[in-house]
Amino acid sequence: VISSHDGNGNIAPNKTGTVIIRSVSPTHSEPILNATTSGNNTNDNITFYNQSTLDPDDNKLKHIYNWYLNGTSIIVGNYPFEVGSNDTYTKDYSYLEGKNATVYGATYNATGGYDGLGAYEFDGINDNIKLNSTAIRTTQYNGSITMWVKAANTSSVQGIFKTEENRNRFIYTSGDAFNAAMYDGSTFQVLTGGTADLNWHHVAFVWSISNGNLELYVDGVLVDQHDAARWTSAPDDSNPETSLGNHSAFNSNIPARAAWNGSLDDVIIWNRSLTGDQVYALFANRTNEIVFNETLPHQDWTVDVTVVDDGAVSRTLTSNVLTTLSNALPGINDFVFNSSDVSNYTNGTLSVNFTSSDGDGDSFVTWIDWFWNGVHNMTFANATILSSENTTKGENWTVVVASYDGIAYGINATQSIEIQNAVPTQDLPILKLHQQIT
Repeated sequence: VISSHDGNGNIAPNKTGTVIIRSVSPTHSEPILNATTSGNNTNDNITFYNQSTLDPDDNKLKHIYNWYLNGTSIIVGNYPFEVGSNDTYTKDYSYLEGKNATVYGATYNATGGYDGLGAYEFDGINDNIKLNSTAIRTTQYNGSITMWVKAANTSSVQGIFKTEENRNRFIYTSGDAFNAAMYDGSTFQVLTGGTADLNWHHVAFVWSISNGNLELYVDGVLVDQHDAARWTSAPDDSNPETSLGNHSAFNSNIPARAAWNGSLDDVIIWNRSLTGDQVYALFANRTNEIVFNETLPHQDWTVDVTVVDDGAVSRTLTSNVLTTLSNALPGINDFVFNSSDVSNYTNGTLSVNFTSSDGDGDSFVTWIDWFWNGVHNMTFANATILSSENTTKGENWTVVVASYDGIAYGINATQSIEIQNAVPTQDLPILKLHQQIT
């Protein structure tokens, strides 16, 4: 406020101005992807390593990740509910279509959430958020949705997520349990498990129509699933309506018009069926990691990284390309199986000798199996020597040496020996002249 007067009692009107001090945007350098080992093999995790993130205001920071496989985003909806969120819209960091989600009634809490960096609160009456990305249609056969959830009460059935007005995929609570459901017009499946209380919980719903499997995870743990025998067809996603905070009734299994009373944070929709290991990594806040069993040989992985604080957002940077390589099989080398008797007679001792290695330097195990006349003999499992008292003429002994590196089996080394009848032995005969006595 600025005031002025002329000394004679004349005072000019005050001038008022307001300046809002905003956070300086955090900065970071090009993100780097590395595998667990230098081999970039399919038993390696892929991890983003922070290089030089800096916030001049020393605010709490969060990294938002958008993962790409062979140039295509594996995330079709990325809603962290951080900077770029308000009571009108929330930003979709998947950047596939540039379509932010539309907020209807839900209240944005900039300091809420499981991480304290933002969340939406729903009143349990009519609040919802419409997810406008049509790319969600690509998840009709295989997909996942992951999120952090906190209920304000558990007194009724409450809808958290739905795709389609009256069918397809749902997540909701029923009393003190989490539920996930899928409906394709003819088949209805409900998964139930976990504890829906007043604390933050990580919930993941994973579906694979091609494998015929539905899975519900709560806090990184698989709590329910349906197998292929109970699932045969894909849902209809021809005109999806996807939203957070409510769902409609279509079946007596789900009560009508249940709205969510609680908070949601970090909602991500994936166009792939996540493995249990990846779900657990997300729950454990290892969001900068793609676990090894999400990868296959000869894939190109990249990640877009955006850094946000409580009021500003960095520019989005793209990592280097990490190409996964084929897993090198463990091998059995210098394999020799023979008898101490060159003719394989019954008085010989059978022995197997070999060395083993793995081309990737992975840890691996080897074992030895013995077969007697084609029958697996457990008595001599992993033995390298079979003494002569355990063999009989006419027997066929086969040894198999196998190896496994946790991903694949190496090529077995095997050979057979047939035990021969030992030739009888005698001393050198001696002829003697005997005089006949009469």
